[in-house]
Amino acid sequence: ELPRGWYLIVIAGLLVGFGTRVGSGCTSGHGVCGIANLSRRSLVATLIFMGTAMVTVFIVRHGGFT
Repeated sequence: ELPRGWYLIVIAGLLVGFGTRVGSGCTSGHGVCGIANLSRRSLVATLIFMGTAMVTVFIVRHGGFT
């Protein structure tokens, strides 16, 4: 059983697909292959992904969203 319903998973999947399209690649593609090829765009994308993840974890853990 899904804790919040199937609609949340559908929305999350659509957001991931949209982010992949806007970012011209997935997070692991930019982080592994892009940085290995010394791509400036991939470095910036990876820094944005990681920064967003850190802010999200901070907000969820300290913002009372449990």
